[in-house]
Amino acid sequence: MNVRLEWHGDELKDRVRRATEGGLEETVQLAAARARAVHPGWETRTGQTEASIQPRELQRERARSVAAFGYGVRHGVFLEYGFLGRPGALTLEAAARQHFPGLAARISRRLTTR
Repeated sequence: MNVRLEWHGDELKDRVRRATEGGLEETVQLAAARARAVHPGWETRTGQTEASIQPRELQRERARSVAAFGYGVRHGVFLEYGFLGRPGALTLEAAARQHFPGLAARISRRLTTR
C-alpha cells in the first residue's frame, strides 16, 4: 500500500506568520489610538504629546515578531509613571489592557478568512 503525502507545512507557516503579524500590527494601532484619545491623567496643550503616541515598526526576528507602541517624546515617561510625587497616568498601560486581550481573536480571524 502506497500513501502520497502533500506537504503544505511551509505554506501554513507563512500563513500563520502573516496572520500573527497582522494581528500584532492591528492591536498596537488600536492601543495607540486609544492612548491618544483617552488620557485622563494629563491634559494636552499643544497636541504634540498625543501625536507622538504611535505604533513602532514591527520587529521580525527568526522565530518571532515583536510589536510595540509608545510615546515619541521624552517627557512621555514622566506622564506615564509620574514624577516629583505626582502619580503617573498609565495611559499606555490602560490602552494595552483594553486591546491586548483581543490579539488572539484578531489572529484567529485572519486565519479563518481568505
